[in-house]
Amino acid sequence: MKSMETEKEIDSQDLPVLTLAMPPLTPEEQARLLRKIDWQLLPIITLLYLMSFLDRTSIGNAKIAGMVKELGLSPGQYNVALSIMFVSYVSFEVSGI
Repeated sequence: MKSMETEKEIDSQDLPVLTLAMPPLTPEEQARLLRKIDWQLLPIITLLYLMSFLDRTSIGNAKIAGMVKELGLSPGQYNVALSIMFVSYVSFEVSGI
């Protein structure tokens, strides 16, 4: 085991630097790149938005379909469950932005 006195401290100037040389993009290339990225991300984002919309509406549909009666919830218990669901939904929705 080496003692603290014999170890050499690493200076950031001693580390190799990796640089990627990339020529600047023309406005046409930049637009083409952004369009390509948009076409890759748009379907995924659309699917996630659809799933979140279905999730938000399903709790109301479940109440109408008789969830409260089947689970034996009082109106206050349903409201607490709904509040917990929406607080967690909003917190995860904001962190996903």
